[in-house]
Amino acid sequence: MKNELIAIANRSEQLFDAFSKKDAILDISVEDIRGKLSKYDFNEPKDLSEIIDDVEFALENWNLQTNHPLHFGLFQPSVTSSGVVADALAAIYNPQMATWWFSPAANEIEKHTLSFLISKFGYDPEKTFASFTSGGSESNYTAVITALTTRFPEYRNEGAFSLKKQPIIYVSQDAHDSIVRAAHQSGIGRNAVVRIPVDDNRKMDVGQLVLQIESDKKQNKEPFMIVTTLGTTSYGVIDPIEKILEINKDQKLWMHLDAAWGGGFVISREAGPYLKGIDKVDSITWDPHKTLPIPTGAGFFLTVHKEAMKKTFSVDASYVPDEIDGNVDSYKVSFAWSRRFIGLKIFMLLAESGSRNIGELLTHQIKMGNEFRKLLIENGWEIVGNSPLPVICFTHPYHRQNIENVLLNALNRKKVWFSKVDNNGTSVLRVCISSFKTDMSHLKILMDELELAIQ
Repeated sequence: MKNELIAIANRSEQLFDAFSKKDAILDISVEDIRGKLSKYDFNEPKDLSEIIDDVEFALENWNLQTNHPLHFGLFQPSVTSSGVVADALAAIYNPQMATWWFSPAANEIEKHTLSFLISKFGYDPEKTFASFTSGGSESNYTAVITALTTRFPEYRNEGAFSLKKQPIIYVSQDAHDSIVRAAHQSGIGRNAVVRIPVDDNRKMDVGQLVLQIESDKKQNKEPFMIVTTLGTTSYGVIDPIEKILEINKDQKLWMHLDAAWGGGFVISREAGPYLKGIDKVDSITWDPHKTLPIPTGAGFFLTVHKEAMKKTFSVDASYVPDEIDGNVDSYKVSFAWSRRFIGLKIFMLLAESGSRNIGELLTHQIKMGNEFRKLLIENGWEIVGNSPLPVICFTHPYHRQNIENVLLNALNRKKVWFSKVDNNGTSVLRVCISSFKTDMSHLKILMDELELAIQ
């Protein structure tokens, strides 16, 4: 089977090269897509070869090309062939990750990979729990209900009805909305999430956080969690983690780090100075598929509170084989029960490329972000926000009020893809360097397209 898998790898590399030669945005017609699908009424069987041709044609011609070096989008990196092969292997062998006994090899591969990643975040693998998840939403939900179970022991069995005070979670104005949904899912309600204003650099305002905690306590509410962000979705900003850790020494709230995108930069030497304090939080969310060149569907959750995971998720299932000594079955310490072999694509990427080379890819993206900032300033554009990571938000002094038209003008030319975000009621443009293939030639094309868009 190795030859077939190598053929898949070679084919994927050919496709990646072909994608790069096309425009970043393709002509897409809903009518064409639905017309293609109309022949599939699922009444009669069809030849697999024909189905493959149809699906491949649809995905190649009617999708946003996220593997394109001119795709400057929302955290979808270009992928390498090792991840494609990993997902194929996971599908072929289809290991069940709920218990160690169901799939010893797959569980040990994940455990080995998790130990490496734990150490990269600055924690001791022997004293730290980590697991792979479907993505950041699951990881953030895991953090919320684990923090609730730890702070309010009665919550485990009696639920939110048992809580005498309104629990409160603090997030920044720019934090990801998955925390809001986690509060909803957990039963404490969306109003439990309090957004703290950001400062001029779009970082959580620590002074406002302190005032809000004091105010909520006076109103007989129960603060229990602070969520800081390492790389906000809109601006790529890193909250002042060390300052928040300092004020939390007195508050003793569960401190969670949402590093869904930015967490991957722990592998880059360039980012080290900006990541101080991440080794001192209670839990961390990271989505490898947002930072590393692997296919979508790989989240990561870490916490120093190993016993809290058991209290939160453990159940007795008589139909599941007994645990093997020295191993804790994942279904007893994580949200998922039946789960795909998520960690394989990360294992194979690290094994094939080596962490040093992966770090260099991420460092390259940081450098490209800095180079693009220089290009913007040289051409009279203004940077909005202040991130050391490769998300760049910007506007033009003569086009602030019609910046959305600038975006539409650029996208209509179809050579590049980027987006916009809100900035206190007005829009600014947003570019993210998420492809390891993006180099100076691509940045110059992007700059040229921006200049054409304002004419």
